[in-house]
This record gives sequence, C-alpha cells and structure tokens, in this order.
Amino acid sequence: MNTWDTLAAVRERFSLENAKADEKAREKLGMRKEPRYTVRGVPATFIIGEQELAVGLRNISLSGALLADLPETVDVGQSGVLTAQLAPYGTLVVACDVVHRSQEDGDTAVGVRFSMVSREDINRMLFFLHHQWEQTMAREGNPVPVESW
Repeated sequence: MNTWDTLAAVRERFSLENAKADEKAREKLGMRKEPRYTVRGVPATFIIGEQELAVGLRNISLSGALLADLPETVDVGQSGVLTAQLAPYGTLVVACDVVHRSQEDGDTAVGVRFSMVSREDINRMLFFLHHQWEQTMAREGNPVPVESW
C-alpha cells in the first residue's frame, strides 16, 4: 500500500470520530464552524458593486467576519469583497456573502460569510490571530511560553 492509500484509509477510519467531535465543537461555538476573535483598529473596506466602503471590522474568524459602519443599502443576500490590513502579515482579500444584519442602539452590524478564501489568506489570518493573542497575553502580564506555538 502506498502512502496515499494509507492516508485515505486512516482518514476514513477517523472520519466518523472527527465528525462527532466537530459536531460537539459547533454546539459549543453556537453552530459556528470557527470561533470569532474580536479585533480593533484594523483598517478594512467592503467593496460591493461600484462602491468601496470603509468599514469597522469588529471580529473575524476563518469563515467570516462582523462589519460595522455600513449603509442601509447593504443587505442580506448581497455579495462583495472584504479587504483588511492584517499587519504585519499583509492584506486579506476575500469574497463574501452578507448573511445577517442587526441593529442595537442605533449601531448597525453586518455578518459576512467568506465564500472564496485562498490558502494564503487563511495563513495570513492564522498568523494575524496568533499575533493578536500574543499581544493580548503580553498586555495582561502573561508571557506566551515558546512551547505554546
């Protein structure tokens, strides 16, 4: 048996177990596929049609984001492109669909689900989110042990 056949066999053996673990994780995350992380001060734009709108990026995950400061014309069902400056790792550029809109205390938020994400953008988000976590730990006086990464 070659390596690829072995890999396929092992994945098949663990697929049911992983599916059950994934389902339990989604229940804990409120049916989200990925946990969301609060971010602040990340320059972002949402491009929809001919409009390029500066937006507030409130949180982000590997599967979507929550955006603020969008006009009422942006609504559920529309598609666009989100760009976000994930310094120092570069600019995230991802196609996304508007999946919900909410309003609290006069503040409007729009949830987007990423529909096309490149491997490079996934890596960029992973490095950025890890960097954010390290900075948070340092601010709270908890140095990040080298073994954690």
